[in-house]
Amino acid sequence: MTRQRSVSSKSLIDSGELFGFNANSIRVALTRLVSNGILESDARGYYRMAKKTDPISAYIEDWRLGEERLKPWECNEWFICHLPKKPQRSARSHSVKALSFLGFREGLDNMWVRPANLQYSFEEIESLLCHLGLEAAANLFLTKTVNEKTSQRWQHQLWNTQSLSYGYRESLEKIETSLKQLKKLENREAMAESFIVGGEAVHILVKDPLLPEQIFKTEERDALHQAMMHYDEVGREIWAKEVKHLQIKVPARHLRLVK
Repeated sequence: MTRQRSVSSKSLIDSGELFGFNANSIRVALTRLVSNGILESDARGYYRMAKKTDPISAYIEDWRLGEERLKPWECNEWFICHLPKKPQRSARSHSVKALSFLGFREGLDNMWVRPANLQYSFEEIESLLCHLGLEAAANLFLTKTVNEKTSQRWQHQLWNTQSLSYGYRESLEKIETSLKQLKKLENREAMAESFIVGGEAVHILVKDPLLPEQIFKTEERDALHQAMMHYDEVGREIWAKEVKHLQIKVPARHLRLVK
């Protein structure tokens, strides 16, 4: 499903049944997504992604770029987002989710930070955070003037690099195991398998904080990216065998990851 091409509810129900969802549950979910502005529907019962999801979808799809999403980091250059005091609970929850999604961590009270090592411009980061749900009263800054003690604490304490490494290795192992199993499965079982395993890998790659090597030097992220690129090709071939039956476009699978 994309902005450019809508998908019928029948096709969505057919594909949802691959994962054990019944027709009524899918219809309820579609209604809820339209109500929340995630999907748009026309009179014919077809659905497409809403316009407001375009920046988020584009960022998610950039997982394919791998390490090209990064630029060399000047060690004291940081994005800083200051959140207002006494927020509404729901607004703050959305802000925390938005900032966490882009790899920000809370460096000081109500102040979230991340290294400025992404290829995206300040304006692109700000726009993306807004689309993700950052509260309107928040303020984003880009600075090179953080004292050394604070900068060092941020670099060494804010991100759990051991957990990141574990996630890369576990997902890579699942992909390698799944590649061996896919050939033995019936096609519809293989469709579900490739969607689930691939989705987990893309989720890791999209929500990775993309830390610079000065904070976390690893080749494991790139290894997972390369493996997922191959797995994605295999999965698309599997889905293509059923795409005419389901009347859906071979999906840019695994992309609805913002939780």
